[in-house]
Amino acid sequence: MTDASKSKGENKHWKQTIYDWLAEEGMFRKDVDDPKAAFHFGINFPVNSPYHIEVVKPRDMKDGILIVSVLRVAPSHRTALAKLPVEKRKSLVHDLKIQLLTRRPGFSLKGNEGVWDAVQFQVRLLNDNLSKTTLLEAIDDVFRSMLIVIWTFGHNFGVPTDQQQQPGFYA
Repeated sequence: MTDASKSKGENKHWKQTIYDWLAEEGMFRKDVDDPKAAFHFGINFPVNSPYHIEVVKPRDMKDGILIVSVLRVAPSHRTALAKLPVEKRKSLVHDLKIQLLTRRPGFSLKGNEGVWDAVQFQVRLLNDNLSKTTLLEAIDDVFRSMLIVIWTFGHNFGVPTDQQQQPGFYA
């Protein structure tokens, strides 16, 4: 058996297994068409919520999967953040970064000058440690990191009024 055929067989196994776990928990939302992935599932977490998290097996990742979510910052929150005095904005952004650094998911910020457009969260799960429990814990960890941003922005700037399209994706 070649490495390529072995990898395809493993991907097929993990795709079905992970799909089954997500379906059992009522989280599965859709199978995403993604040419860069062996499989890519969109889920809702918590179940029946508007919050979207992705479970992805990139084609070039042989040893695991990624749990990913992108949280866009509402336009009204970006405007409010930009209007803060520079030192207050720096302090708020610094405190939020420190809170996120203490969490399991890695994060990356999109934006400039301390005004965030979006935050991406990501957890990598290796095949040798992949179980239903580790998958669900990683999904929960990503969601809790999203909540830190949502609640921090909500506390400082109120509930955004411009969430018409996808409320779960906004902080």
